[in-house]
Amino acid sequence: MLAVSADGRSVRQLASGLARPTGAWAEADGSLLIADENGNAVGRLHPDGTLEQVASLPIPDDVVADSNGNIFVAAIGDNAIHVISAQNNQDIVLVGGLIDPQGIIFDADGNLIVTDSGNHQLIKILIH
Repeated sequence: MLAVSADGRSVRQLASGLARPTGAWAEADGSLLIADENGNAVGRLHPDGTLEQVASLPIPDDVVADSNGNIFVAAIGDNAIHVISAQNNQDIVLVGGLIDPQGIIFDADGNLIVTDSGNHQLIKILIH
């Protein structure tokens, strides 16, 4: 992963050892959550540069986290949305039966919007 300065004049490496990072989410403490598709993992890049594996998932494509620290992952490998609980780090399939879920984001009310690309639709997952 590379960081580019705002003026585009300098580039520095943030992390190495990732197989195919496809999605990232900035956490409040400055850490980055990273969906690593070919690595079948979700990682956390801490501000000090250490990379921690948070979860092992089948082809994770995108990742977001809520204000409570719960991590939501769109995984292409099992066509599901996973939630990794902040309470006990348990991985739960929140929604299955999708086809190639790729993009995931929160709406203004804190619900998830997911691109279910294989079904040619956006879906809303009511969280709050």
